[in-house]
Amino acid sequence: MNCGRLESNYYYTQSSCKLSERLDQMSQEKKTLREENRRIAMQMELNPHDQNSRDVPNYCDICGKAKSYEEKRKV
Repeated sequence: MNCGRLESNYYYTQSSCKLSERLDQMSQEKKTLREENRRIAMQMELNPHDQNSRDVPNYCDICGKAKSYEEKRKV
């Protein structure tokens, strides 16, 4: 690929082109990860109890009463 550079050394031109392509790819990956993290954070904001309710049972084993959010976090 020709990056528009006119260095006299062909190898240098090729390697610098590859580096700039890799940097572009990495910045795109970084942008994608940021968007994904933002989406996950928004989901957690909308339903903060979701993860805790999956990991811990909602009811007490002894008395059968529903556990509060704070009690589930202690377990």
